[in-house]
Amino acid sequence: MKKNRVLRNPWFAGLLVFQALPIAFLLWNLETQSQQTTDAGWMTSTDGQCKVFTNYNFQNRSFHWTGNCIDGYADGFGELEILERNRKILAVKGSLTKGKLEGKASLQFLTDGDLYEGNFVASTIHGKGHFHNDDGDHYAGEYVKGIRSGYGVYWYPPESPFLKYEGEWKNGHQDGPGTLYYRSGKSEQGIFEAGHLEKAIAGVVPNALPKNILITNDDGLEDMARLQCLAEAFSPFANKILIAVSSQNRSGTSNITQTTRQGYIEVKPLAVDSTRQIYTYQVEGYPGDCVLFGALGFFKERGETIDLVVSGINGGGNIGVEWFGSGTIGAARTAALAKIPAIAISGIDEDRDEQKPLARICQWTAALVQSPIIGSIKPLEYLTISIPEDLDQLRGVKVLERAITFEAPPFFLEKPSSAETAETERWQMSPLDRKGVYDLTAQHDVSLYYQNYIVVVPMSVDENMPDRLSSFLQYEGKIPAFPK
Repeated sequence: MKKNRVLRNPWFAGLLVFQALPIAFLLWNLETQSQQTTDAGWMTSTDGQCKVFTNYNFQNRSFHWTGNCIDGYADGFGELEILERNRKILAVKGSLTKGKLEGKASLQFLTDGDLYEGNFVASTIHGKGHFHNDDGDHYAGEYVKGIRSGYGVYWYPPESPFLKYEGEWKNGHQDGPGTLYYRSGKSEQGIFEAGHLEKAIAGVVPNALPKNILITNDDGLEDMARLQCLAEAFSPFANKILIAVSSQNRSGTSNITQTTRQGYIEVKPLAVDSTRQIYTYQVEGYPGDCVLFGALGFFKERGETIDLVVSGINGGGNIGVEWFGSGTIGAARTAALAKIPAIAISGIDEDRDEQKPLARICQWTAALVQSPIIGSIKPLEYLTISIPEDLDQLRGVKVLERAITFEAPPFFLEKPSSAETAETERWQMSPLDRKGVYDLTAQHDVSLYYQNYIVVVPMSVDENMPDRLSSFLQYEGKIPAFPK
């Protein structure tokens, strides 16, 4: 691995995309200090009209820029060619804001062909990225200020006996749960520390913590406190959090989307917490639109993807057949259809004094999000979680199926005489006791919910019926021919 060669062309702070060793830093600086400095500052374009920020050796660097120059700084999308002592060393393609690289970009090392493609924040590699070394090794995963940290996969050079490492990283090294694969077919799983397997454990599966999280609900702006509570609980481990909330209450709207009906969506930025990277937007649409805006708009524009959608916290448990119309669950279904892992949380009623129980649910949800069950969600799947009202009497957590069959519909329609006119009739929906319409002897979510268990129900948007297909195929030749 060419550590020194990577170091000879650093532009942004922390561009140590493989083994970010402090010793290598020290040796390289001692070796070259007579030729270069380590000062950060503003490079000036070759024509002297524009500036771009660099974290390294700005006195000896200049650049060509194909984009706009606004108020003396490179700004917008374009291509950047970096020169050091008039020698071309780097080619960058991406967007700059006031002279600093932001969002998704590519960085090509012109001296050897190495390539980085991924996210930047203030001209520093940060977020998801992919580094290709021309020796054949490469890394795809999370970076924190230019250093591999978080979940990532590293493929070794062709001559190495190792094939790849898959798992957690910290400060540029394998650190945490991971799996090391050999070219021979052997693999080792366990806990890594500073690049070494310290504790081999059979069956350990790396749990990639979600870094980019979208939070939404179906109650709209009136329930903003619940969304903010979740965002604060997630912020210690998340890189970026988007709160996307409907401008009005959208309860009972399932996974309907306004975007697909009218071809556009209007959003309004409400707040930015730059320290914790929490962004809040108001969306003129439905919970499904909030998911589409996050996945296909906000994160896509930044060259990133959503690792997890959290919908809720909804007032009252969405148990039994209530999943069918719930906007909270509709947001999770929309995410699952886009192959984004998602959970829908339902719990305490909106009308109760909720400050203390809300905080407890948010902290529990944060722990749930970091647990292995989230990493086990496959494409097209999502989880619904219903939390009973009495948090002090909880008996535990159960993972089980949803109740679909019931003895009677969970509501009925009645026609009050006062609502009838000459032209129209109003039939009012009147709910029944939910406990009374189901067969509560079965082990399903309704039964266990009313026994004071948190119920977790795995769901899927794949509504195919492979077990029934052969039965229906026998009627294929008996389907009437369409008239000519």
